[in-house]
Amino acid sequence: MIEGLPLGVIAEATYRLTEFWLEPSDRLIFMSDGLPERLNDEDELFGYAPVVAEIRKVGQTVQSAQDVLEAVVRAGNEWENNTPQNDDVTFIVLK
Repeated sequence: MIEGLPLGVIAEATYRLTEFWLEPSDRLIFMSDGLPERLNDEDELFGYAPVVAEIRKVGQTVQSAQDVLEAVVRAGNEWENNTPQNDDVTFIVLK
């Protein structure tokens, strides 16, 4: 997982260059902080660890980018327990 400030948020922000090789079966997932910071009915944050765990779990079984996206969104929806969404949730899944 590569962490950093969203692009364009702070004009003076610096970013480090990260290079890696992708295999044909790899997926690249970009996400905003909306899902990890999603609140449930007890005002608890969903958190980054559960999001990463769900991505890893679903990545073992599904093949399409759409399936990955739907599984992660479903995990967030189950967590929130009918609490209104408090932030935008943005995902880009590339396969």
